[in-house]
Amino acid sequence: MEGDNVLLTQQTTGYLLKTYIKWRMGGGGVGGREGLDEDLLYFASASQGEGGGLGREGGREVQVILDLFSRRAYALLERLAMKLQGLTEGGGEEGREGGGVMSQGAAWKSVLVDVMFVSRAHSLYTILRHFAAGLQGLKEGRDVSGVGGGREGGAFMAVIERLFFLFAYYHLSRETGDFLELGLLSPEEAGRARGELEVLLGEVRPDAVGLCDGWDWSDFELKSTLGRWDGRYEEALLESAKGEPLNHQEVVGGWNRTWQPQWKVEEQGQAGRARL
Repeated sequence: MEGDNVLLTQQTTGYLLKTYIKWRMGGGGVGGREGLDEDLLYFASASQGEGGGLGREGGREVQVILDLFSRRAYALLERLAMKLQGLTEGGGEEGREGGGVMSQGAAWKSVLVDVMFVSRAHSLYTILRHFAAGLQGLKEGRDVSGVGGGREGGAFMAVIERLFFLFAYYHLSRETGDFLELGLLSPEEAGRARGELEVLLGEVRPDAVGLCDGWDWSDFELKSTLGRWDGRYEEALLESAKGEPLNHQEVVGGWNRTWQPQWKVEEQGQAGRARL
């Protein structure tokens, strides 16, 4: 199936590998940009082996975050390329076909887990890069959404910037192992990342309702008794239950034998409790 998620990860990583090999064979080398399109320019900076860590500004530096995720993506890709080379040319893992070198197809099948991680790392960096570009565009007054630009105030920008860091630190905390293994974070910095995520959740929480309402979806579009603009979800739930066709039919026999008696016992037990 062309749109299958597993196949899409393989297609993404296949493209990355082909570009990486062509770039290296073409003399791209460390820091070279020749042969790289805009989305893969991070090969040049990440290959220089500099950077890492959360920086000195409390971990809220956009470029520091981009450097971390780009270096992780590049390192995983480079490691996969070397692993495939070892499997198909010798010197890699044992257990190859015929006791020797693996075919390209067999080698590819043996590294599908790595393929998924490479695709994910590249995709996360790409999302963050475009997120950061959008933030910069808003700061410069450019229209980055198609609805006009230059009218955003400082409070709005602060909220959107917090969302950028929340997204970054959520995934950084979930996938800390990669960053530790590759030497991009120290154990102390990994702890700081989790702490920063908790702080950001607290900062974003007061704006959560406003951010959701910012999409301007009407109650009609949502078709949800919970997602109401006026907060009257209890009345809406009751009205929704009254309109459910199953509630206008005879109940099944099992209700009277099992659930109804238990329900009454629970109701009687709750009736004696004080209500706040």
